[in-house]
Amino acid sequence: CGCQCSSTVLDSAQHEMRLRQVGKLFQGDSTEAHVLDLVIRNTTEYMPWSSAQNGRSDGDTFAQISLAASQSLAMRFAFEDSVTGKETQIPYPYDMCFFDMDTGTTTDGVEVLAETLHACG
Repeated sequence: CGCQCSSTVLDSAQHEMRLRQVGKLFQGDSTEAHVLDLVIRNTTEYMPWSSAQNGRSDGDTFAQISLAASQSLAMRFAFEDSVTGKETQIPYPYDMCFFDMDTGTTTDGVEVLAETLHACG
């Protein structure tokens, strides 16, 4: 498949990416804010191009999720309290942005491997 991972066979264990301390949720009173992690879990089979590229390096603003060519993936994004690990609902609207959706081309300029994103929730 051209992927750079050591094995193309994945076990059935739950896999997740945890981006620590991505935000704070204030209660509107004098109590201390809850620090939140963003937890991303695959809900379908996941085949990375290079799983070593996944995550966010120290000091980086953006995280990366690697996906092998001609694959699809469903993921669930959830905020969890950084201390308790309890899933935390955000009680007001917020924006989440996705960047760098790639498209490859063949040597004759034909567009291939166009990435798409569908979001709900």
